[in-house]
Amino acid sequence: MIEAAKRKASREGGRVPAEVLKDYDACRTWLGPMPERGDGEQSGPSPAQLALAEKIATATGAALSDATRADRRKLSAFIDANNFASPKQREWIEKLVGENKIKAPKGFPDRIPAADAKTILDKAFSAKKGSKK
Repeated sequence: MIEAAKRKASREGGRVPAEVLKDYDACRTWLGPMPERGDGEQSGPSPAQLALAEKIATATGAALSDATRADRRKLSAFIDANNFASPKQREWIEKLVGENKIKAPKGFPDRIPAADAKTILDKAFSAKKGSKK
């Protein structure tokens, strides 16, 4: 995605904002919607999206059908439904819940969505940085 952001900046005669290079969501937003193919259909899944789905399927034992592999939206839905926090993220969240610093999130303790875990930990650790000033 960073390469796509750099190409977009080059086409538009500008620079890639620093936050776009550091944050997936900012990069996705800055890039905008995926281009459509000439027939009006969205392009298929990217190699990175397929690799992530395969990794998730292997780790969780979730079935990944050929129809899902071939459809970008179905693959995205599969990833969203089966991508859970890493063991390290779960460890930190369990610690924060145990210390009553946060409420137990949806899916606690072992099925916390990865996106939720990232948001929780980003917020927790940015608050710590701010309190040290």
